Amino acid sequence: MPPVLVGRLVLVADDNATNRRIFQKILEKWQMVPTLVDSGPAAIDAVFDAERRGCPFDLVLLDVNMPGMDGFTAAAQLRDRADGLPPTVMMVTSSDQFGDAERCKDAGVAAYLVKPVRQAALREAVVTALDRSPRPARAEPPALLTPHGPVLRILLAEDNVVNQRVAMGLLTKAGHDVTLAENGKVALEALDTRTFDLVLMDMQMPEMSGGEAIAAVRERERRAGGHVPIIALTAHALKGDRERCLAAGADDYLAKPIVPAALHERIAATAAAASAAPVSARVFDQSRASALLARVGGDPLLFRDVIELFLDDCPNQLDAIRQAIHDQQTDRVYRAAHKLKGSAGNFDAHEIMALLQRLEARARDGDLGTCVSVFVEIEAEAERLMFALANATVSGEVCAS
Repeated sequence: MPPVLVGRLVLVADDNATNRRIFQKILEKWQMVPTLVDSGPAAIDAVFDAERRGCPFDLVLLDVNMPGMDGFTAAAQLRDRADGLPPTVMMVTSSDQFGDAERCKDAGVAAYLVKPVRQAALREAVVTALDRSPRPARAEPPALLTPHGPVLRILLAEDNVVNQRVAMGLLTKAGHDVTLAENGKVALEALDTRTFDLVLMDMQMPEMSGGEAIAAVRERERRAGGHVPIIALTAHALKGDRERCLAAGADDYLAKPIVPAALHERIAATAAAASAAPVSARVFDQSRASALLARVGGDPLLFRDVIELFLDDCPNQLDAIRQAIHDQQTDRVYRAAHKLKGSAGNFDAHEIMALLQRLEARARDGDLGTCVSVFVEIEAEAERLMFALANATVSGEVCAS
């Protein structure tokens, strides 16, 4: 992650709720801190309120086509009303009109992008804009790391309200993003709609026990790929408990009542073990490459052609999904996701295929909000897959094996 992005305060002004959600997820993934508003006047109020509180925005991202007050007008007012140095402003539009670039220059806009914006292009523009502008002084930058390690997205599956309160308090105090599930069934539903870095799973729960839920998770992963780290929680501290939890599919075990130091130690160790797994093992390893080579009859030239065709076409297919989400057309989202899933299937890319399958399901349900969050994960996984494929063709190791 470029250091210039980490901890930066960003204001996003867009009247489209879906667009705001997409920007929020992208910026949070880059460890930036977004604030969302839905109009030009709200953007101006937010900027000056932040300045009064001593926490000015590092960047303001304005949509051009907002009703009432468009992005150009808002940018000009921010420039004219600034007491000191005006904020760095970037403009995003869905229609590239003649003369817009000149209007951006007149309004003091640092960058101008046309939707749909690819993540790579957006990140490059943001990094360039921030590199050119001084960082506003503020009393205390937001902390994105805790004393116990990186901030994680954690699913807590626990039915006891007292235990819930204890665990939630410890986890949120450490800065983690925690989602609560009251039983194993609810935990599986949560895993179907969001990706987590870690699961804390109580083993004794009604409706579906922790052991049954873990078995269901591991069966899903066996079919679709991927692996979410799971720490089992049990009220028993008997000999053999740890072995039984690991045999059920958990990565680690923690006895209750929870001891804070032990909880943070287990979380840090399990997260470190998961992140230590090489990306190639999850994206396009030797076995997957060999399978593709066999699929094309052992022809190394055809092997390269298939990869290069995917590298050329994948960004276009991602654009199609992005545009369909922007247009709020879930039927188009489903078709575009299905098409990309078929392409990724040639490489046994189980991780992105599982995400695309989830996107298909949510699009069929008309759940546009979840489509937005799943697509952010798809973009990240697509970048990893394309990087691995590009390395496979450049190195020539697979074809030589």
